[in-house]
Amino acid sequence: MADRDSTPAVTLAARAWQAWTQGQVASAQALAQAAEVAVRQRPRKERQQVQVVALAVSGDLDRASGLASEHLAEFPGDELIQQVRAWAWPS
Repeated sequence: MADRDSTPAVTLAARAWQAWTQGQVASAQALAQAAEVAVRQRPRKERQQVQVVALAVSGDLDRASGLASEHLAEFPGDELIQQVRAWAWPS
């Protein structure tokens, strides 16, 4: 895997979500944690993306769902959060 220190936070979050959907729980959690560290000085949009993924990966689907809804109201074209929402809360 690429050096996590130089990988953008949203990329780490996307990798965490991909690992989670493939059943790689430990990898998903480690990637989500790395994303949370990397995103601290980033714009709010990126912080929210990482937080939604981290909450979903940790199993806190109620909070993840609420934040995903708020996030998509403001950023409706966010593909990562749309993917998380579609997988975690299918229609």
